[in-house]
Amino acid sequence: MAADSKLSGNGPSLKYHLADVSVELTHITDKLKRIATKIKLVSTDEAVINAGEQEDFRIVAVGDKEFIGLIKSLYQINFFFMPEIYNRRYSVVLNEDRSISTSALHLKDRVSSTICFLEKEYRKCVTFDEQSSKELNDIADVIKRLSRKK
Repeated sequence: MAADSKLSGNGPSLKYHLADVSVELTHITDKLKRIATKIKLVSTDEAVINAGEQEDFRIVAVGDKEFIGLIKSLYQINFFFMPEIYNRRYSVVLNEDRSISTSALHLKDRVSSTICFLEKEYRKCVTFDEQSSKELNDIADVIKRLSRKK
């Protein structure tokens, strides 16, 4: 039996180098899609140099323990299996003929955030709003807190 090399068909490798990983947070403030926050967390100052200046991200190196804790949090909430867009509202209605109708509303005009996990050969991003996922909002708060420590 061959060992798996990835978390899933679309997931990250099961082994990767810490210096090759970053976690990004982009926060959109309003309907005009103005960006208020762009943070890229990396594990070392060397990774900051390798990342260079990218799309106005504030690049911050954090300690290994904190960075691993952040990555662990992503695994704990099954981030790598989440849909790319997490700010949809679903409606389920019972019709007169007793059939069920469902609809999904994508709330594009809401204030939203996107968290991305990046590794050399893998990228996963999830966009969400304040009401769609407490876990993602908690991780966004951790990213903001870690970026202020430097």
